[in-house]
Amino acid sequence: MTSTPMTNALRPFLVAAAAFLACAGCLPPSTPSPQPEPVTIVGEVRLVEGTADAIYLEEPVQGFRVVVITRETRIYSSEGQEVDLEAIPPQATLWASGHRTETGTLQADEIRLMTSQLGHLSSNPIPTSATELKGYTNPNRRPGAGPSGILDGGARAGSLVSL
Repeated sequence: MTSTPMTNALRPFLVAAAAFLACAGCLPPSTPSPQPEPVTIVGEVRLVEGTADAIYLEEPVQGFRVVVITRETRIYSSEGQEVDLEAIPPQATLWASGHRTETGTLQADEIRLMTSQLGHLSSNPIPTSATELKGYTNPNRRPGAGPSGILDGGARAGSLVSL
């Protein structure tokens, strides 16, 4: 094959392309970014700020003072019906599951109110994993006991009740 000025000019590019294609198989596969660890908390609502899509807790729970709501967040009443953020009253006890954000808030995937509008504990059990969230009932729950085993009647999360 005879060399022409054109093939001489293209030779470095052809060599580089061949080297790139040969090395493409020797690169390690890209690793997906790690998924944030799921976090589940139970806390008492201090304030619901609809314009900020945030729920402020009365006391920090596992270091969280704020639960952030997104379009994907699902909120359920103590009866299991899907509700809006505005349906969460102050002093309600809630169960929230989501992940920690870079700013230290809990970005909620799901929120369940554990208290009715009157402040009594719901008799619905607390789900403990994503597979238990729909339709789970605890067969070992004592009659009249709430999700934590405390009898209904206004006990608040974190309070001690003697039986």
